[in-house]
Amino acid sequence: MQADVSIAADVYRLIESIGVSLGGVSILVNNAGMSNPRSIETITEDDWDKIIAVNLKSVFLVTQAVLPYMRLQKWGRIINMTSVAIQLGGIVCPHYAASKAGIWGLTHSYASQLASEGITVNAIAPANRNRNDC
Repeated sequence: MQADVSIAADVYRLIESIGVSLGGVSILVNNAGMSNPRSIETITEDDWDKIIAVNLKSVFLVTQAVLPYMRLQKWGRIINMTSVAIQLGGIVCPHYAASKAGIWGLTHSYASQLASEGITVNAIAPANRNRNDC
């Protein structure tokens, strides 16, 4: 199944199809992401918007779409992929670092709000060996 996870209508169509095919969602890994290496001076508003939509907005949209299934089961696991760029900064990708920092904030918020419902939310922040990449 394919969807553009930065577009709400695509996400809801995808999750509805999964719900029909598989009976619901118990585990979600928010792993969609992209980078677009740019220096501060060359980042355009379109560059910014696309990175934020794919990397951050998608986490919000997909999580929101699967929550009804998890709440019905009173159980769920959500794993959000972030990056060490939240701590080190994006040397050539400030917009990437900002998007991944946003995921970190969402993770903390979701974790505190959903734990009492049996839904855990965690983040993984892998590192890239070449710090100049995003």
